[in-house]
Amino acid sequence: MSVKNLEQCLAEHPGVAAVCVLTASLSLPVTAFVTATPGSKISPSELRDWARKRAGDLVSDAEYILLEEMPRTLTGAVDRAALDYMRRQARREQVA
Repeated sequence: MSVKNLEQCLAEHPGVAAVCVLTASLSLPVTAFVTATPGSKISPSELRDWARKRAGDLVSDAEYILLEEMPRTLTGAVDRAALDYMRRQARREQVA
């Protein structure tokens, strides 16, 4: 499954306000960053199940990280560099 397909799949979840998926690297899995709609309570396992039902096991290795707010650049675009930094920090914390 492509990154865009996973983004599209997760964006269809009724509790998702915004989503950005980063591709895998040598040491990091595909990672989906998600913000919830106001009042929604979603979990990484719920998102994984949602994506698995729609895309099969192709998304089982993806990592799902919930954010209160999607980081943005000065121009309003999703700040992918900030997300990559968060992903690397989360991975370091898991290893430590």
